[in-house]
Amino acid sequence: MAFFAASRANNRGIALADAHDHASAIPHYLEAVRLSPSWSAPWFNLGVSYKFTGDFAGSLRASERALAIDREAAGEGAIWNVGIAATAVGDWAKARRAWKEFGIAIPDGEGPIDDAGALTPIRLNPRGDGEVVWTLRIDPARARIRSIPLPASGHRYDDLLLHDGAPNGYRQLQGQDVPVFDELTILEPSKYETWTVAIVAPTGADVDNLVERLRAIDVPAEDWTTVRNLCAKCSTGTPHAHRGDEQAPAWTEDRNVAMAVRASVMEQALTAWVSEDRGRSLSAPTRQL
Repeated sequence: MAFFAASRANNRGIALADAHDHASAIPHYLEAVRLSPSWSAPWFNLGVSYKFTGDFAGSLRASERALAIDREAAGEGAIWNVGIAATAVGDWAKARRAWKEFGIAIPDGEGPIDDAGALTPIRLNPRGDGEVVWTLRIDPARARIRSIPLPASGHRYDDLLLHDGAPNGYRQLQGQDVPVFDELTILEPSKYETWTVAIVAPTGADVDNLVERLRAIDVPAEDWTTVRNLCAKCSTGTPHAHRGDEQAPAWTEDRNVAMAVRASVMEQALTAWVSEDRGRSLSAPTRQL
């Protein structure tokens, strides 16, 4: 009888988790493991919900328990969640063991993994506005932002992110589809601030010139004038063409350039840029985040 009651509790938790209410699912999973502590399924589910609520120590304990009870039933999903949770809490020995057991080639050593990989798109605030930015992955669950996120995201260039491992959409990189992963949390906030400057640039080459000048003094910059909002289907799938996309927009001289700044080093580059051509101008930079 206890197992049937545990099964009902586990199913209640699953229903809530499927509705993205992981916080409410946790008490039901806890009831299930209390009633049937040697059943791996609610332990696995508990590890998942703890992960999505940011309790990574709890996720690590529950995922390890699921594997200890029935490694085959818990499967690769529990191993992956151990890797994510161990990374989040800084237990690098467990993280390394999990990634290797999962079959991921990582460099030998101790401590954090810092093996710069490919550019990877990650969705910030996946339950919110879901902005997708480009990042540089440094291990299977961590990546540094290499785009300049919009201020509404609450993120900045060079934030160190913890991300999940299930693809949720695709983006194009050098003609190839690459998977989008969902952010779990910011592990280390960036030291960069986000600033914008309104400029008048007669041509695209003028914008490119400014971006190059800024990047040369460690001020990453982007033209936010071209930011594109995707439809929901594009965001969580593969972006596709829409009516009107085939028409190239006319060049607009008024541009909005975003900058990631760690120190007051941008003023000299901006002044030099605007002085080189009489058609160029700019407003005072504005701090965004």
